[in-house]
Amino acid sequence: MVFKCMCCNEIVDEKPQLVNGFCELVYDDFEWLEVGESVPNLDEKIWTRSESVPKVGEKRFLKVSAPFDQDIGDRFNMLFSPALSALNGWEDYPEELFDSAVVVCKFEGIVQSDKYRAWIEVSIEGVIPIEDLHKHYPLVEMTDTVGYGFDLTLDFLHKRWEFYSYSAQGDFGEWQLVYVDDNGLKHIVLIGEYSMHKDFVCCGNVVRK
Repeated sequence: MVFKCMCCNEIVDEKPQLVNGFCELVYDDFEWLEVGESVPNLDEKIWTRSESVPKVGEKRFLKVSAPFDQDIGDRFNMLFSPALSALNGWEDYPEELFDSAVVVCKFEGIVQSDKYRAWIEVSIEGVIPIEDLHKHYPLVEMTDTVGYGFDLTLDFLHKRWEFYSYSAQGDFGEWQLVYVDDNGLKHIVLIGEYSMHKDFVCCGNVVRK
């Protein structure tokens, strides 16, 4: 299942690659419907985004678009953050980091679709809270540049979190989420890249030597 880009009208079939040192790819920037709500029409703009962290065993509904590229029966990882940070970013709502997670989904079926987007049903097979990623993935120490080589700046500090980013006027960019443990060791647990046809995140547990 692939989609056309709503800007250029071309089919998007980008094949993401893991950043060196990281473990898994995660889709970002797709929308979760709140539990118990009816699936709205694809053109509906006002509907209830989820505040409920997914739970293993649940069936949930996602609104997906390019660069999503999965078929029924596939398993994939999806980033979950509550509604406010999903719409506006962790920069504005850093407290929602503690209710954000990497979610392992199985693609169960298509509810509605067109050339550009779809509502799909998934079953939840795993949930890794963002604050536990440094425990879930093996520690990788690196001396090389971590990421895509952009000149990142610190956007915010919140409790144990540091968030860095670079943006070329919103057209493309990179961000990194860092968890600081009890010993002051900085674990890069998420790294994201975005552009017109890309919106992927790599998760892992990378520490710069």
